[in-house]
Amino acid sequence: DVHACVVAHLHDTSACDVARADALHPDSMAGTARTMTGASVVDLTDLFCSATTCFAVVGGVITHRDEDHITDAFSRSYAPYLAARLAGIEPALFTG
Repeated sequence: DVHACVVAHLHDTSACDVARADALHPDSMAGTARTMTGASVVDLTDLFCSATTCFAVVGGVITHRDEDHITDAFSRSYAPYLAARLAGIEPALFTG
């Protein structure tokens, strides 16, 4: 429970950080998308993980509400970064 850990360690939330190797698991959907023509993957992992650690708190905001879901507050905080990365992706063309 990330929230409970952060509350218990308010003065040093790094106690709630998790090793990247333990926190991140292969994403089969992203792997498949990378092989598809016209598909793009936007990886935002660098916004909450370093090369070795995934952080419970970034910029004073709790990153995750559980093992697999980010908090609403964190998603709003990274929206500008997502927008910037999406701006570099050319829209796919669909034919009927």
